[in-house]
Amino acid sequence: MAIYQRLIVMRKKLKISQTELAKALNCSQPNISDYEKGKIALPISALSIISKTYNINMEWLVNGEGEMFKQNNLVNGPVNSNTNNTSNPDIQQELISCQKELIQLRQQNSLLKEENKDLNTKIKEKLEKIIDLQDRLIKT
Repeated sequence: MAIYQRLIVMRKKLKISQTELAKALNCSQPNISDYEKGKIALPISALSIISKTYNINMEWLVNGEGEMFKQNNLVNGPVNSNTNNTSNPDIQQELISCQKELIQLRQQNSLLKEENKDLNTKIKEKLEKIIDLQDRLIKT
């Protein structure tokens, strides 16, 4: 299941409309429709908002791994900037940056997996056609 399909599953499970989700993500309802059709990729900021607002497990949303909902209060996404630990802001900023990059890489990986499945299906269909044509050639 692709990320855009999980977005639909999540929204239906939460019983929220595209319009309600659009308000939470500060975008338009047609954008949500495009996200759900896989026409455009969800921005990292939207993934983070969805995870925090609806208690959605980021691993599930991006990769389909684990449970849909977070099991505890630990945030799997970027560190909350309001954290009390300000002793090393450089490390905190680097951590946030790395986590955002990880989310983006996982999203890209998820999309590539879906594209690969589609290509494998097309390859299989072509191979079957080639075999059929070769069989027909042998019989003639």
